[in-house]
This record gives sequence, structure tokens and C-alpha cells, in this order.
Amino acid sequence: MMAACIAPNSVTVLSLLAAIADNKDFVRGRWIHGFAIRHGFFSDVDIANQIIRIHDDGMLILWKWR
Repeated sequence: MMAACIAPNSVTVLSLLAAIADNKDFVRGRWIHGFAIRHGFFSDVDIANQIIRIHDDGMLILWKWR
């Protein structure tokens, strides 16, 4: 989308966050988290919940690793 100069909307960001959370891809999760903040999507409750879900899954893995 970005290569075609089409800006993603909140539905696109939410879909990416859900897919990233399901795959437990924390590197991309951090990237899309920063993207959401920079582009003003963080005020959306659904997006904020997905970001919390990604970070929660990451903390559980780190906690089990210790």
C-alpha cells in the first residue's frame, strides 16, 4: 500500500495488529506500534487493545524464559 502511495486507515492497521499478535511476531509488532502512534491511530480503542495484546504475549514469553 505504501509503495503505491496509499495511506493505510485504522481498519488496515487493526488487521495487521491482529495478524501480528496471532503470529507472535514481536519485531513487526514493535514496528506497527510505532507506526500507529506516529500516524495518530493510538486513540482507537480496538487498536490500543491489540497493541496491549501483542505486548502482553511478549511479556508472557519473557517471563517463561526467565
